[in-house]
Amino acid sequence: MHDLLQEMARVIISEKSPRQPEKWSRLWNPQDVTNVLTKKSGTEEVEGLALHFPNKSSCFSTEAFARMNKLRLLDLENVELNGEYEHLPKELIWLRWHRCHLQSIPDDFFNQDKLVFLEMIGSSLVNVWEGSKSLQNLKIINLSGSSFLITSPDFSQVPNLEELILDSCISLLEIHPSIENCMRI
Repeated sequence: MHDLLQEMARVIISEKSPRQPEKWSRLWNPQDVTNVLTKKSGTEEVEGLALHFPNKSSCFSTEAFARMNKLRLLDLENVELNGEYEHLPKELIWLRWHRCHLQSIPDDFFNQDKLVFLEMIGSSLVNVWEGSKSLQNLKIINLSGSSFLITSPDFSQVPNLEELILDSCISLLEIHPSIENCMRI
């Protein structure tokens, strides 16, 4: 039944603007998403975007997200993003980026006031971010399988953190002392 409901929702979304996926509220078909990102044709109608490449990596410009002002869910797997991370929408609530190629999340990414969930499973992160970052709404960080991760981030400005998942982070040497101030964990 769940699959039927999901397919029905996809049909309803795509019927609004047939053959114009850049105007859909949700993008999930790899071919449609790839075309929208390659052509940088995404609009403010896009609220959710999922793009998975399980066997190979694909690369896109961060500028492809510049007009997706209402994007709240970004779900990527094996996707490389090149360019200025300030182009990512400020409305992101959920970022799931499996097999992220970055060694550290760039400073220009951290204008994400609404981010609640950060999942970077199997990433190449060595450290999550440099210094202290103000992520007031962040509640869950999942870095499982990030085998290059050496140290956890500074949590001093992440007051609402409830869950930190570090399963299989085999190179992890240090948890930042600020974790003691996260009363919700």
